[in-house]
Amino acid sequence: MYPSGLWKCVATVVMLTASAAGARASVVIALVPPDGVVSGAPGSTVGWGFTLTNGADWVSIDSVTTENETSPLGGAGGGFTSYMDLLGGLSDGVTPPSQTWTLTFSPGNPGTGLGQYAIDPGTPFGASDNGDFVIYYDEFSADPNTCGSCYLDTLQLFDANGNPPAFTINVSTSEVPEPAPTEVVIVCCISLLMRRLTGRIENPDDATVKQHGS
Repeated sequence: MYPSGLWKCVATVVMLTASAAGARASVVIALVPPDGVVSGAPGSTVGWGFTLTNGADWVSIDSVTTENETSPLGGAGGGFTSYMDLLGGLSDGVTPPSQTWTLTFSPGNPGTGLGQYAIDPGTPFGASDNGDFVIYYDEFSADPNTCGSCYLDTLQLFDANGNPPAFTINVSTSEVPEPAPTEVVIVCCISLLMRRLTGRIENPDDATVKQHGS
């Protein structure tokens, strides 16, 4: 009976520990746009906004990187640059309990949002890259800006489905399409008609002479 009771005690402790960790790990992130799909031309910079929904503790973003990229588009000098870890949180680098931190993407140094991705100018049209954002955050039992020793742990941030937030970058052309031949003909006809009407209005006497002459 004693060993059985001992194992029940151990199991209870493990369950309570797991429950506590799960309660603390209730922070979730959603990308903006929601599917994480962005588009940009070669040489342009794209990026993502986000909404972070916090749980019961104070949290501060520790690091943001990418992994599992299928076809990196950054070339030698581009690629991903994080903003979120530089900003840290909603206020003073930290997000208080039960608060929501939302930022749209705006490029800068740092900008706002999760981060930016600089597409290499030599990237061919139609190229695409998929990957995941790996985000780690620190948890605190109180405001880390004022507490002495309130650090709890460092955890990975996931979306509502328990997965690292995924992204897709599609490379599109920024060239303005040439008008169709029919459209060109219509524009030319309208332009010619407007010129003739304008000429008649500016020279009403000529128009009167022509009518008497006929």
